[in-house]
Amino acid sequence: MDFHLFANRLIRVSVNLIFAYLLIGIHSGIAQGNQMNDMYKDKNEAESRDKGLKCTGEFKMDGAWMPCKNIEVYEKSVEKKKT
Repeated sequence: MDFHLFANRLIRVSVNLIFAYLLIGIHSGIAQGNQMNDMYKDKNEAESRDKGLKCTGEFKMDGAWMPCKNIEVYEKSVEKKKT
């Protein structure tokens, strides 16, 4: 294999990996942004957010109250609300 061909392929693979990493980072940043908006000091505030997300229960995460029974239910409820 020619060195220039190898270097060209290596660059393309590297660019694709960087692009994929950036997309994953952006997506997780958006998800974390949603969570930050739904973290409350008071359980009653999280409970009132349950109605908007159409879920029940509250849970504590990182010292703050969040709506829904757990993080999995919360994430599904947020996704459903987007669509």
